[in-house]
Amino acid sequence: MKKRSSIIYLIMADPTEKETPFKIPEKTNNEEANLNMEVHPPKLPHQPKPWKEYFLEFIMLFLAVTLGFFAENIRERYIENHRAEEYMHSLYDDLKIDTNTIQRTINEKIWIQARYDSVQNLLLARTHNQYTALLYYAERYLSINDIFTSQDITYQQLRSSGSFRYIKNVSLYKEIANYYNLYQRYVQTEPGFGLVRDKEIEELELKLFNVPQLQKLNSKEGKIFYTVISRPDFNPDPLKADNEYLDRFYLQVSEASLRAHYNEGMLKWLKESATDVLKKINEEYHFE
Repeated sequence: MKKRSSIIYLIMADPTEKETPFKIPEKTNNEEANLNMEVHPPKLPHQPKPWKEYFLEFIMLFLAVTLGFFAENIRERYIENHRAEEYMHSLYDDLKIDTNTIQRTINEKIWIQARYDSVQNLLLARTHNQYTALLYYAERYLSINDIFTSQDITYQQLRSSGSFRYIKNVSLYKEIANYYNLYQRYVQTEPGFGLVRDKEIEELELKLFNVPQLQKLNSKEGKIFYTVISRPDFNPDPLKADNEYLDRFYLQVSEASLRAHYNEGMLKWLKESATDVLKKINEEYHFE
């Protein structure tokens, strides 16, 4: 096959035509100059900037940093003021609830003191068995106590999160701290909430009272302090004639009355402090 193709090529080729060699075109002077300019651009002499341009750049950079700093401070101050207002509004609502609850508890202390004082007078005069219904009714309250519990959720949040720093008014901060410190003092004076029992009262009940009749006065439907004990709708048995235990009963009633009177005074002091804090918060933030 190779032999045949070479014969065909010889027949088709023109023997008179001379083969011209391939020549690479030469570059002109202009093309070489352009190529040199593209590859090796001319180096211009370095000219330093005028000092005024450097100063202008410095001023612009300084202003940008300063304005950014002030903008960040303004943003942080706005956030802090907004948080302070939110906390104070919540604390304001808590204290309004506190003042209402304090007044309710004060009324309870005054109410039970009147019953205790009447029992003391009857025991001193030894005319107590003429009013056995009152004696049984008051004795049941020796084991029942209601206390004021502060709505201190916001205060605890302020303490635990360190958010008291948002309060810029030092006088207001002190008023708030004084109120909750006074509340802690009040809590320490109360024997507890709900059913408060001790062996002394149980012994008095066994020695002086008809215990089943006492138990009938406990109300399962009572929702507030005034209704947790039912008023007797019958004539209870007279107290047993035991002067020693009658005197012990008198002491128990006297101590309960004195404790109620003392706590009434603490609660009035506490309400006055809460009212002062409410006034200062309203002056500072104008919630009402």
